[in-house]
Amino acid sequence: MTYLCPLHDLRASHGRLSKELLDFKGIFFDLFDTLVVVEMDHAQAFDVLFSSLVAQGFDISYDKFKPVYFSCREEIRAESLSTLKEQTNSIAIAESLGQCGIHVDSSDQRLTNAVDAQFEPFILKARLLSGALELLRICSESTSVGIISNFSYAPVVRRLLSRLKIDSYLEGIIVSNDVGYRKPHERIFQVALETLKSSAKDSVMIGDSIAEDIAGAKAVGMGTILVLNDKKYTRSSPSSVLPDRTISDLSQLLAMIHW
Repeated sequence: MTYLCPLHDLRASHGRLSKELLDFKGIFFDLFDTLVVVEMDHAQAFDVLFSSLVAQGFDISYDKFKPVYFSCREEIRAESLSTLKEQTNSIAIAESLGQCGIHVDSSDQRLTNAVDAQFEPFILKARLLSGALELLRICSESTSVGIISNFSYAPVVRRLLSRLKIDSYLEGIIVSNDVGYRKPHERIFQVALETLKSSAKDSVMIGDSIAEDIAGAKAVGMGTILVLNDKKYTRSSPSSVLPDRTISDLSQLLAMIHW
């Protein structure tokens, strides 16, 4: 059973971490809406995708391809959310082209080129949330830091981290597209722990989603910190799952370190 928990209730539910933040051997952050915020313009993204496909020789109609693509994309996304098995963007493009009478394998380089083009505006719009840069710097000076992100195309995550100049603070960049499974599946957390060579009890997950970040990390035995970031409600989550600590934003976590 899932529920929506009002933030004032969650703020009153402060748990206790087993140790102070910088005493953990491995500190993992969720990426989107935890460290980085970016608004996806789906109409613009589709137009860029379509233009790239046409430029590479695909003879497709805009009006025919658009509804087919969005339908395939949503079906694949729903399946990924249900099974927690990640599927890359080129699969939706290949299936959409197939329904338009053009049969191509999802591994075709032209589809990869189109996905790269599609996400370029997304990367350029990304910005760090307040406190993120200083927090990553301080944590990386004391312990190992990694990112655990649900994203269907891993190169976007790496390019985004590089553009924001925070990749140098990270010893591990774990993306669902690379692992094959999305949070909260235990496999992505296991890969993260293996990457940083840290045990679950010596690691903490910091994220904005109870369902993905907190529930998944707690299931493998990690410490957890929920970042609210002005949310009025948390995402749907198992009613038995509560974070070990709840903070309003990253600035509060910085203040706790400096205290």
